[in-house]
Amino acid sequence: MLVRVDGVAEALIEVGDVVRPGSCRAVDRLWRLGVRPVLATGDREAPARAVAALPVSRSSG
Repeated sequence: MLVRVDGVAEALIEVGDVVRPGSCRAVDRLWRLGVRPVLATGDREAPARAVAALPVSRSSG
């Protein structure tokens, strides 16, 4: 996000999501229980791909 003051760019703010350390283990447990996780996100492709690296059966962004 670009912050402008009187039409002049003053700052750039970046917000990002981080995959929590226990996420992979939790998703693996779901798989073993017969649950097939699906990632649904309104995010851009790059962040969605990072999360989709977890063992989910499908992802859509």
